[in-house]
Amino acid sequence: MNGIETYKPSGRFDALTIPAGLGLGLVGALGIGWLYQMAVDFIPFIYINLFLTIGFGIAIGGLVGFGARIGKCRNLLIASALAAVCAFAAEGSTLY
Repeated sequence: MNGIETYKPSGRFDALTIPAGLGLGLVGALGIGWLYQMAVDFIPFIYINLFLTIGFGIAIGGLVGFGARIGKCRNLLIASALAAVCAFAAEGSTLY
């Protein structure tokens, strides 16, 4: 008797999902990572560094999410794996 339909994820993703998600996420991680680490090293104020760290994470997550949206990804596991790979790359890119 429930007349309200709810969203049910299909788990599908296009062939463009992985290249788009990794491409945007890794470009952001490698490109922004060095700038982020230089800023954190040279700015002595902890609260500014806190906001830089939060902004860096949001930027990487947003780029991976945008790549997953371009690739029409509806699979949570694939999107999470893309985000994890880009997060590890972002962490590695800050160790210059």
